[in-house]
Amino acid sequence: MANKHTAVLPDGSIAKRVSQNRVYSHCIAGRPIYTVALGSATHETHNISARNTHAHYARVAKLNVGDRKYINPPSSILVGPLDISQAVAFLRQFPTAEDYAAHLRAARVKRVEDAKTDGYFDKWEALGWSSRRDLAEKAAGQWPSYEKQIIEARVS
Repeated sequence: MANKHTAVLPDGSIAKRVSQNRVYSHCIAGRPIYTVALGSATHETHNISARNTHAHYARVAKLNVGDRKYINPPSSILVGPLDISQAVAFLRQFPTAEDYAAHLRAARVKRVEDAKTDGYFDKWEALGWSSRRDLAEKAAGQWPSYEKQIIEARVS
């Protein structure tokens, strides 16, 4: 016989889970933290990726049709006219790596702000279920970017 588990989340919504032979007495409820998402959207690691992408297009723009596209590791992929025209167009739009990084950063921040407007950071969800409170508290560490609460579940 299946065990049906329910937990009332902090926002009043109901989380449900069914298991065949396990009993879950606790639910880990969580919701994303806005400031963490915003910090992630503006983190420096994204700028490194943007600089690498910009450097790639700058290098391709200087190549000739028929040159090898990638030098390290050696590649048999040759540069075509479309590769060069795309690289030149990219460099016209983003003359510096910082311009490209700023463009991407603004897009990431806009996604976070749009999610905030849509109420994403207000919605609680069941992140996990556990058979004991201490195990639920331990498991809650898997979601550092979430506000969490351990809630007692009802089993029927």
